Order: sequence, then structure tokens, then C-alpha cells
Amino acid sequence: MILLALTVPLTIIGAVQFNHSPVSPHETLVLHRVNRNADTNKPMDGNSVLRIGTFNIHGGKGRNGRRDLTKTASCLEDLDIVGLNEVRSDWFAWQPDQAEEIGRILKMDSLFAPSEQIGWFDRFGNGLLSRLDLTNVVRIPLPGTQRKRYRNATLTSILWNGQVVHLMAVHIDSTRDRSRQLEIVCELFLSLDEPALLMGDLNTREDDPTLQRLLATRGVVDALSAAKPTEDHIDWIIVRGLMPMHAEIRDVGASDHPCVRAELRLIQRPNVRLIQDHTHRAQSH
Repeated sequence: MILLALTVPLTIIGAVQFNHSPVSPHETLVLHRVNRNADTNKPMDGNSVLRIGTFNIHGGKGRNGRRDLTKTASCLEDLDIVGLNEVRSDWFAWQPDQAEEIGRILKMDSLFAPSEQIGWFDRFGNGLLSRLDLTNVVRIPLPGTQRKRYRNATLTSILWNGQVVHLMAVHIDSTRDRSRQLEIVCELFLSLDEPALLMGDLNTREDDPTLQRLLATRGVVDALSAAKPTEDHIDWIIVRGLMPMHAEIRDVGASDHPCVRAELRLIQRPNVRLIQDHTHRAQSH
């Protein structure tokens, strides 16, 4: 009888402990700041380059089956902004989440945006690393029809070269929820003011109709095209109002995905006020 009395609550606890559920979008996101160099946020001229990357880190596990966040971090050196996918946290939150661990190695600010809980603990999601100040960080859950594989989009912005740049880091499902999630992500990206960038594991190849429509939209640019990725690549950096200067696909076996990187510059827009003043003066003569 005593054994039965113990078995029932333990069974319930075990079921809850291993139950997958989406993380509430209202849960507070914590930005872990590090002591960066004093000149990190110094004013930059119009020719300065923004170095970004996106990396599905596979929980820090390399192709050799070993977890090695130092090797993961080595792919991200010299970048200003990084989007991370498949970031994991400690079961009981006794250790830092993997985004924070990588941020400490690289001396970058870090943020973990969990999308999935197991039991009572946030276990899986996206991450951001930055050498620039992140503002207005928002996590948007993406719709899912499965008992797990929950996904989200993480939105934030930075002030760079005197302009607000909007960033969107995502990880889209690879199975039955992929199409709907991709449509939502594309619509959200196009709704952002320029300059804006979308990065992450879209689990989508270049022949997908929804992705093709996005890339055919005026002003939308595939920042990785210069790197000549293979046709079956699924990690993307897509931009609006930004000019890709260089792209790289770096694969050292630190994950089951490569790290994709790009260097961007702002597209210089004409100064409308100066043009109007110049036109007014010309008409007055």
C-alpha cells in the first residue's frame, strides 16, 4: 500500500518532468552583459562593415559526437552580431545556458530565447550574441501542431552608423509546420522598416516557392549568394536596406550545420531634405 502511494505521485512528477510545452512569450528575457572594449560602440563612418553570422550549434555537439563550446565559439570570432539555433540550457539552471557560455568565451553580450520547456525548465531555443547594444528584444512564438519541436522568432534592433537596424533570428520546423512558419516569418520580415536582416536555420532550400517569392521581392537580397552555397543549404542571411560585401560558409565540424557569415554595409539613401532644398533654390533663380 505504501509502495502504491509513492508510485502514483512519482509517476505524475515524472510525466510532468518530461512533458514538452511551449515557453510563454511573456516570460522575461535576460540579457547577460560583459565588459566590452571601450571603443565597441564608438561612432562609425558610413563605410564601416557590420559582421554578422548565424549558426545552428546542435547543442554544442560536433560531428564527432562531443560537446565542445570552445570549438563552437571559434567559428564566431570577430563577428558583431550572431544568431544561434538549437541552444540548450542546464536542466536545473545550475549552469549558464549555452548562449551565455559562448558569450563569455567571446566576450559578447548574450541572450537565450527559449522556445520549449521540458517539465518546469526552459531547455531549447534560440540565442543572440552581440558586441553592440541590443534594444527592444521580443520573442514571437511560431505556430506548431506537434507535441514538441516548438519554435520562435526573436526580434531586436541595434543602433549602427546612426540608423536603427532591425534583426530577426529564427529557427523553423523541418516537418509539417515548416510551410506555415516560413510564411509568417517572411511576412514579419517584410513588415520591418529598413534596414533589416533575417537570419537563421529556415530548414528551407532555395527551390521553395515561398522563399523564392521572398527573394524576388524588390529590395530583398540573399547575403550568402557570393559564397556560392550548395543548392541544399538551409541556413540563411537575407537583408533589406543593406549591401552584402562578403560572405563565408565556415564548417569545422563543430555542429551538424555550417556557420554562415556575412559582412554588410548600409545602402546610402539620398538625403531627401537636401534634394528638396536644392530643388527649391533652383526654382527660385
